[in-house]
Amino acid sequence: MLYETKDNFKIYLDLRQYHMTFGIFNGQYEKFDIDIIKAVTPDKGVFFDVGGNVGYYSLSVATKPNFSGKIVSFEPLPHLWNLFSKSIVENKLSKIVTVHKLALADAPGTMELNTAEHTVNAGATSLIAGSGNTKSERSTKVETLDAMAKGLKPDSIKIDIEGAEGLFFAGAVKTIPASNPTMLVEVNREVLATLSKTTPGRIFDRLAGWGYEVWEVLEDSVRQLPTPQAIDTAFPAGRVANILAIHPDRKRDVAERLKTLNLTL
Repeated sequence: MLYETKDNFKIYLDLRQYHMTFGIFNGQYEKFDIDIIKAVTPDKGVFFDVGGNVGYYSLSVATKPNFSGKIVSFEPLPHLWNLFSKSIVENKLSKIVTVHKLALADAPGTMELNTAEHTVNAGATSLIAGSGNTKSERSTKVETLDAMAKGLKPDSIKIDIEGAEGLFFAGAVKTIPASNPTMLVEVNREVLATLSKTTPGRIFDRLAGWGYEVWEVLEDSVRQLPTPQAIDTAFPAGRVANILAIHPDRKRDVAERLKTLNLTL
């Protein structure tokens, strides 16, 4: 169905994804996280949306007042990619938003997808560990961010790819240090272990190695996580939430932007 949001853009939705759909209907779907990514993305900036789903994050940024930048999204699931693509056309955003039908990981090739596509949470569709370079009707093209950035330097990135976050960072070793984007990253200990063979603490170490500081995103605030042990404690098995990674080169600017949300770093 086509729905006009409270932010005055239209989006094609799959009503079977009721957890997302009803959140969008009442204007509360991941609202705080979306407000953060809108705030930290400059009006003329570049936003990479990794795990685009039906495009709600991308469209929210693209239609914020005065935005004239560039948005590049990645969504491997054909059903969601199709809805997202239709929404781009419906909102006349083709010059601003591009969505690629592929997944991002640590190396190019193909990988299998699990079978969540036609469930109430199609966004839970994920790559299957150990399925590299296999091909079937459930397979998807895989690339690295370094290959897909094509000279663009992202100012902000949202990463929600159901446990492939560790693989994503391994394929972004040129792009991220070259641009130091502010990143909103989903953390789910169990799927990180299954797919990326890593832990929240090791994700922290990767980010810290690039100079980043890390904050836990709470319900309406953020809390700094100073060590890998702190993030491991904050994200036990069963908890899924986002972290905000900010590079010192952008910290002053990001801190000013977050004041619009009454947030203090």
